[in-house]
Amino acid sequence: MEAQNHTSEKNTVLITESSKNIEEILCKSIFNDFTTQVTKEKGVIIDICKDHETIILSSACLDSCTYIYKRYLEGKCSLHLLNHIDINEDGLDNDSIFRFTLFNLELFRKKSFRAKATYIANNTFSDVSKDQYKEIFDLELMEKAPLLYINLYRVIAFENQAALIRTFDLLGNFDKDTASSYLDSFLPFIIYADSGDSFCNSLISYYRKLDYAESAHKPLIFSFLNKIYGRMDGPTIEKISYNFYPIISYCLCEDEGGENIDLLDSYMEALPALTKNLNTIGIVIYSKILKNETYLKAFASKITEPGNKIELFYHDILLKVENLLENEDTTSIPGLELKRGVDQYVGFLQNNNIPDETSPMFDLLADNRTNNT
Repeated sequence: MEAQNHTSEKNTVLITESSKNIEEILCKSIFNDFTTQVTKEKGVIIDICKDHETIILSSACLDSCTYIYKRYLEGKCSLHLLNHIDINEDGLDNDSIFRFTLFNLELFRKKSFRAKATYIANNTFSDVSKDQYKEIFDLELMEKAPLLYINLYRVIAFENQAALIRTFDLLGNFDKDTASSYLDSFLPFIIYADSGDSFCNSLISYYRKLDYAESAHKPLIFSFLNKIYGRMDGPTIEKISYNFYPIISYCLCEDEGGENIDLLDSYMEALPALTKNLNTIGIVIYSKILKNETYLKAFASKITEPGNKIELFYHDILLKVENLLENEDTTSIPGLELKRGVDQYVGFLQNNNIPDETSPMFDLLADNRTNNT
């Protein structure tokens, strides 16, 4: 796609993948005299940058954004952003990563056109000051490990799961206490971006992908989700899809000693009666198939009689599971595979979808779906 050159002799250029009137109005109010170049090709962008001293960047591919930011760092142009972007930080020093992260975080959190315009008009990368964030973030930790925070920004701004995985990979290089300190330092970062709900969704989605395999990331997700929930009120937590799935799953799969029983119980006790009973039934089902006697003893007596069709639905699944564990040869099926089968069966009954690869436990439950005794 060829660039659209509105006025070739002007020294300030707006680079964008698609022309938008609102962007041109914003640029006119801040920069007055500029040209607009519409392109997605890195080669074209390189040529544009060589001919202009001031770059206004709205949108471009990762490689192009990286090229332009590095060109700015080399002092070959001045750079202004209209929208938050991403780059490849390889080869950049810590300060450059730090400034990029905080500047783009500010752009992300400016939701209104007016707020974004005000920030762009008054700030550039060079205006990012550590002093302005010293009461908000743990700058000492940020300066020690800027890669953690640029990846955290990516999760917040783009819901980038690869960045979330990279974050946990990096945390794996620290001891337990240091990793916990970094997780604590992430909280104000997420809150500042007003992204608590979406970040929890990213954590939960990733945990569900890990759930049936061993992973060093599971305890980190469990710890982080608990830290975030500690800053939320009950109604907010209840609005998050699969809100307690990772917490219940982690406790039942990983905590045979019952270290987290009181924590899990506190979550359950804060729920409305129906939601509490459904979750409690789930805890008991997992306790039985994973042979976690500690949690089974703590929660089995908390199940109440079904009062509606939904509760009856989950009671029925519990009875089927108990029947299979007593009368079928499930001993050869690994615990996590039993759990996968139960989860698949619940999804099957709810949505009538049969998974592409079913667990042996799913097959047993499906064959016995009318047998409750």
